[in-house]
Amino acid sequence: MPVGQPNPQGRAVVYWMQRAQRAVDNPALDIAIHAANILGKPVVVLLTLVPFYPGANLRHYSFMAAGLGELAEDLAKRGVGFILRRQS
Repeated sequence: MPVGQPNPQGRAVVYWMQRAQRAVDNPALDIAIHAANILGKPVVVLLTLVPFYPGANLRHYSFMAAGLGELAEDLAKRGVGFILRRQS
């Protein structure tokens, strides 16, 4: 199967969230949801926390962590699953 083509045997559409950490006003997430609807699959957002990101400090991580609960709630309202992982 060519790269970039959906796998019809896949169990979900995974949206790898990185920069635009929001459930609304996110065109890329909207496209993932649209593709999932066409394929009849659920959508799961994967957010991977990167420790020691260049230029990031405790204030950046605190701000991001404070919004994770709201992000999870907003995704749930859209019927989207949420997975949070720490990059090793």
